[in-house]
Amino acid sequence: MSPNFMTGILERARDAAFDGLIRRAEENEDISTLAQMLDNLPDDLIWWLALAALNCLVFVPPIIFLSYSVNSLWPVLCIVEDEAPPTYERIALQDRDTDKDDEGEKPEASLLADEAGGPASEPPVTTDLRRLNRMLYDITGWPSLLRGLRPHMFFNLSVTVLTVVMTSIPFLPRVLGIAVAPLAVVQLYTAWVHIAIAAPSPQPFYRRFPPFATAFRATALPTAVMWFAVGVAQELPLQLFGLMDIQTWDPTGSPGVGLAVPYFDLLSQPGDFLKILALLAAWLLPVLLLVIPAHAVLTRVQASLLPAGERTVVPFDCSFRGLREDGQECVGMLQAFRSFSYASWLRLAVLYVKIFSITLAAGIFMGAAVGIQIIIVYSNFKKNGE
Repeated sequence: MSPNFMTGILERARDAAFDGLIRRAEENEDISTLAQMLDNLPDDLIWWLALAALNCLVFVPPIIFLSYSVNSLWPVLCIVEDEAPPTYERIALQDRDTDKDDEGEKPEASLLADEAGGPASEPPVTTDLRRLNRMLYDITGWPSLLRGLRPHMFFNLSVTVLTVVMTSIPFLPRVLGIAVAPLAVVQLYTAWVHIAIAAPSPQPFYRRFPPFATAFRATALPTAVMWFAVGVAQELPLQLFGLMDIQTWDPTGSPGVGLAVPYFDLLSQPGDFLKILALLAAWLLPVLLLVIPAHAVLTRVQASLLPAGERTVVPFDCSFRGLREDGQECVGMLQAFRSFSYASWLRLAVLYVKIFSITLAAGIFMGAAVGIQIIIVYSNFKKNGE
C-alpha cells in the first residue's frame, strides 16, 4: 500500500470530519446566536476594549497603593512608632556604638536612625508622609512601599474563605462564624505586622510565623474586641437607616436591578439634613471611639511578639515605656493602651485625617476620569445607533 493512497484516505477522513462539525454548528441555535451577537458588535469595539485595558494599567497600581500602603501599612507604622526610646535604652545603644566605632563598624544606633528616617531627636517619621515614603523607598526601593503585601493578601483571602465556610454551617450562628474566622488566622495576621514593621529578612514569610499557641494566647482577646468594634461600626448605620423614614430611588430605572439609593431633599425637607448628620455620626463615632483604639491596641500587642534582636524600620520601644516586665512574653491590652501616649494618639488621628483626604481626592479624580470616558463612549454608541 503506497503512502499516497494512505494520505488520500486521511485527507478524505479529515474533510468528512470538518464537514460534520460545520453542519452541526449550523444546526446549533446557540452557536448561530453567538455568531449573530458577534456580527452585531460595533466595529470599533476593539478600541474600547483597548481603552479599558489601558485604564486598568493606569489605575490599578494607584488603587493597590491606596488600599494597602495608605490605608493598611501607614497606620501600622504610626501605631508602632515611639517618639523617643527611653533614656536608659539610648545610653545602652551609645555604649555599644562606642565599641563598634573602635572596630570601624557603623554604629547600630545610626543604622536604626537611617531606617527610621532620621535621628531620634527629629519628629516621628510618620508625621511627615514624604519622609515616611522616602524612608520606605530607601530600604529596598519601590517594593518597600508595598512591604508585606503578599502576606496581607493571603491573610485577607484566608479570612474570606474561612468566613464563607463558617457561615455556611447550618447549626453555627452567623455572628459566631464571622468571629471565628479572624481568630483562626491570628498567627498569620501577627506575622504580617512583624514583616511590615521589621527590617527586611531573607526568610520567606511563612517561616516568620510566631507559634500559634503564643499568638492566640496574646492576641485572641484584642482580635475579638477589634472585630466586635468593626461589626458595630458596620451595623449601627444600617440599623439606624432602617429605622429612619428615608426615601430611596433607583437611578437605573430597571426593575431587574432594583438599586436603592437614598434620596435627600434638603430644600423642601430640612429634616433630611439632621438625618444625614445622624447617619454620619452613627458611622464616624464607632470608628473613632472603637475601631481605631481597638486596632491600635491589637497592633501593639502583636508588635510585642516581635522576636528579640529584630530591628524595626521605625523607632520602637520594646519595653513599652517601662510597663513590660522582664521576661514577659507579650504585653496585655491595658499595657498596650497605656504605653500609647497622648502625642501618639494625636499623631494617629492626624494621620487618619490625611489618609481620608488622600483617599477621597484620589477617588474623586479617578471617578471623574472614568466617568468622562463612560460619557464619551456612551455618546459615541448612541450617535452610531449601537
